[in-house]
Amino acid sequence: MGRKKKYRPPRLRSDEDFLQAFTRKNGAKTVSENTCPRQVNRHGLPVMDNGVCASNTGAGETEDFPALLEAFLSRPDRPARPSPDPLPYHKRIKRYPPPEKDLDLHGFTALGAELKAGSFLISCQQQGYFTVRIVVGRGLHSELGPVLPDMIEDLLAKLKAREIVLGFAWERKKKSRSGAVIVYLRQFDD
Repeated sequence: MGRKKKYRPPRLRSDEDFLQAFTRKNGAKTVSENTCPRQVNRHGLPVMDNGVCASNTGAGETEDFPALLEAFLSRPDRPARPSPDPLPYHKRIKRYPPPEKDLDLHGFTALGAELKAGSFLISCQQQGYFTVRIVVGRGLHSELGPVLPDMIEDLLAKLKAREIVLGFAWERKKKSRSGAVIVYLRQFDD
């Protein structure tokens, strides 16, 4: 035995219009059958026809949609949209690209490395780079131990206060194990 079909098309009389029979639901009027000056869609909302809708307040009056929109937008009592909150630091950093430019400071003295790194970061920020890498080394071959990592960290803190640098992170998450620092440059005002 076959399954019982849930959908059955309506049985129509031979003199009935097919389009009206399929667009009418439970005897409700459709948009095309509405003869009042204000048409409504299937949700009961007024329909604008070519930018002008006939008003139901009085005969002969019309409402122009562009004029109504302009009047609504220029109302003084309309609340202003709140400005969006700035993104938190960790979400902004996730959007930054991988390092786009590198600077290797092997063989530089502390003073030379500070001058070179400072001018490098300022020029990269002006050129529009977002992320740069500064290679400082781990100081394994230095007589006095690592000097450049501490000096570069101080320089980055100063440039962060001047709003050139957004933030920085050591490449292997720890300064003693890493020989390079990733610097995120500030390109947008918040």
